[in-house]
Amino acid sequence: MLPDTKHHFAFWGTPRFAEIVLEQLIAAGQKPTLIICNPDRPVGRKQLLIEPPTKVLADKNGIEVAQPETKEDIMALLEKLQKMDFAVVAAYSKILPKEIVEAPKLGTIGVHPSLLPHYRGASPIQSAILAGEEKTGVSLYLMDEKMDHGKIISKSEFKISNENYEELEARLAELGGKKLAEIIPALEFALEQALEQEHGHATFTKKFVT
Repeated sequence: MLPDTKHHFAFWGTPRFAEIVLEQLIAAGQKPTLIICNPDRPVGRKQLLIEPPTKVLADKNGIEVAQPETKEDIMALLEKLQKMDFAVVAAYSKILPKEIVEAPKLGTIGVHPSLLPHYRGASPIQSAILAGEEKTGVSLYLMDEKMDHGKIISKSEFKISNENYEELEARLAELGGKKLAEIIPALEFALEQALEQEHGHATFTKKFVT
C-alpha cells in the first residue's frame, strides 16, 4: 500500500475536465509531483498566449509543470516518470507512447468519462448526450498501449438529468477525481483487483470539431 503522504505521481491533463479532476485530488491531499499539459496557446484576434487551466492550478499550488509539444519532448520526460510511483491521465490530447505509459512503478491510471468499454475515444460526453443515453459514468483504468483499453479499476455510474455538456462534464470530472482520491492510498490493492474490459462490447467515438 502506498503511504498517504509519501507517494509521487505525475498528472497528465490540459482542459477544464482535467482541472476539475486535479482540484479534487488536491482537495483530498493527493497533490501531484508533476503536472504535464499542452503548451500555452495564442487565442483571439490579438493572439494572446493563454495558459492551460491545469497549469494555472499547478502554479497556484506550487507544483512543477512540463509542457511538451512533440513526441520527442514527451520522451524526454521518461527518466523523470520512471521515478514516479504512478501517473494519472485525464483529458490529455496526445497519444502517449507505451514506454511513457509503463514508466511509473505502478503504471498509468486513466480517468475516462464513460462506462468503458462503451464510448472509447475523444468525445464520450458529447456522444452520450447525442445518443440520448439515460445513464453515464466515469471509469478509472490501467492504461496500456491501446486507446481506453486497459483493465478497469473502478466504474461509477449515474443517471443523466437535464444537463448540458458543461454541467455533465463537471459532474463526471468531480466524481472521477473524488473516486481516484479514495483509491490512491490503496492503489496497489486496487490494481490487483482490476478486471479486463469486455472488449467485444466496445464502442468508439469520433472527435468533434468545434
